Amino acid sequence: MPISKRERAVATADSLNKSRQLADLLGVPFDEQAVESDANQLLYLYFEEIKKALPDATQHYHFLSYGSRDFTASAGRDRKGNKIIEIDEHWSFFLYNANIILCIWACIVLDDSEKAELVQLFRESLNAFSNKEHHEDFRERMWPTLVRHVKVLALANLLTAAMVSYLICHELAHHNLHHLDQPHSHHTEFEADELGYSYFCKIIEQFGTLKKLKVTPNMHGAPLIGFEYLKAAEWVYNTDSNGSHPLAKERIRRLTPLFEQYASAESKELWTGLQASSVELLEAAQQLG
Repeated sequence: MPISKRERAVATADSLNKSRQLADLLGVPFDEQAVESDANQLLYLYFEEIKKALPDATQHYHFLSYGSRDFTASAGRDRKGNKIIEIDEHWSFFLYNANIILCIWACIVLDDSEKAELVQLFRESLNAFSNKEHHEDFRERMWPTLVRHVKVLALANLLTAAMVSYLICHELAHHNLHHLDQPHSHHTEFEADELGYSYFCKIIEQFGTLKKLKVTPNMHGAPLIGFEYLKAAEWVYNTDSNGSHPLAKERIRRLTPLFEQYASAESKELWTGLQASSVELLEAAQQLG
């Protein structure tokens, strides 16, 4: 059933069953009640954890997450003037799928037919931005591949949590830089990228104290990989530099010095492998047309 604007997705019996199957394949315990509860409010739990890591930066903000399927990510005010951050749940769905595909490409030795299948899946994953019914169908398309390569799930989940955290931090930065009172521009986006990244690094520093949000100390490069996915989407949708936001390649260029400054050696090693694999995937997808 289509999700209307501001209606939140909930864990269905089918999705819980799939989660149970994955847990069995990985040999880890499965608590259905806990999984269902967390799944139904995951981004809210993330925001509560971010508030713990960034108490001074998150005062007086309200968080909203829903399934509009318009890939909303914004800082704004509600009708009462309250400052809000809105994140569409479909960002996490898209990033999760893209991360699974990338981790398989980067970490598994594949034959030619498996590579071709994975490239096709990556190309199809980018349809999420234009097809509002994409998620359910694509989840079924991905399922056999995920089951076959289930061991990448741990890394894919870490990357997804890190990327969603950075997305929230970016919107938080818009508020704290008072961008709502300024004309929107590429410059304000760059500023929010950079302050948001500093917030993100502080969350990494709190890895040992946060319970629901685990952004591990090797995840400094996750936001840059997320922008690689946006670069792929820009190719699909012929996005140019005159849009409301800077091109992903420019955002990567601006963030790279901060990454080099803050990233651990392990983060840099992981980013090097994933970034090279993301370039390979995009080049292969472009050959499909």
